Amino acid sequence: MEIEHFKGKDNPTDCLSRLGVAKVALEEKEEENQYDMITKLHERLAHGSLKTLEYHLRDKKMKNKRKQIEEVIKDCLTCQRSGIKYRRKEIIAMKVREKNELWEIDLVGPLPRNRDGYMYLLTSADHFSKIADVCALRSKEAYEVTSALRDTFRRRGIPKRILSDNGREFTNGKIQELA
Repeated sequence: MEIEHFKGKDNPTDCLSRLGVAKVALEEKEEENQYDMITKLHERLAHGSLKTLEYHLRDKKMKNKRKQIEEVIKDCLTCQRSGIKYRRKEIIAMKVREKNELWEIDLVGPLPRNRDGYMYLLTSADHFSKIADVCALRSKEAYEVTSALRDTFRRRGIPKRILSDNGREFTNGKIQELA
């Protein structure tokens, strides 16, 4: 088994770890306060693009919503300094021909600890079959992540290659031994 590391932004399963993080409860406010609301949302979404902001504000009734979003992005000093132009990135297709040829894994959390002490989720997805698997974890220590991966391998089979976001939980010695 070969393990490769992809930065979070290039790792489709990484989006699972971000679910819920960007949801922001926005109150209905008057038009003069909408700019401030959009600005806060833009910052909470790590300087989200026009489409990202439109998506998160889709249920809010606002006058000139798109124009205000464009204005917030245009006025954002961080975005100006970065020089990033928001264009849709080309998606790189990973060609696979069989089940368990390529998996992606990521860790979600920390989440609020439940009554059983779980606060992380180990997610995995097979590129070919599109089968996803989730294991609850109490910590992201190497032994717990390795144990959860072994359980997943017993249920789903052993992948030939694994992609991760290079998080410490996937680059430690125990994971390398597992490979």
